[in-house]
Amino acid sequence: MIRRVSFIRRAEGLTREEFHAHWQGEHAALVRRVPGIRGLRFTMVDHRMPTDIGWDGIGETWFDSVADADAAFATEPFAGLLRAD
Repeated sequence: MIRRVSFIRRAEGLTREEFHAHWQGEHAALVRRVPGIRGLRFTMVDHRMPTDIGWDGIGETWFDSVADADAAFATEPFAGLLRAD
């Protein structure tokens, strides 16, 4: 099993609260439908060192292999939906 880790920055104009609500709500529901996903974890970043990094969250997804992860995120409609979101 492999874990894919993504460092997430909220869209300009969103408050931290709006970002967290969307990311853990609508976005999480979309990611759970990605083919072949074995696990999912979202971690909110509340304190940064150094402070200028700017990450608002860390997303982790688990797949059986790197090939499965690559295929899952290239599969439509998920690839387009995730990019747009």
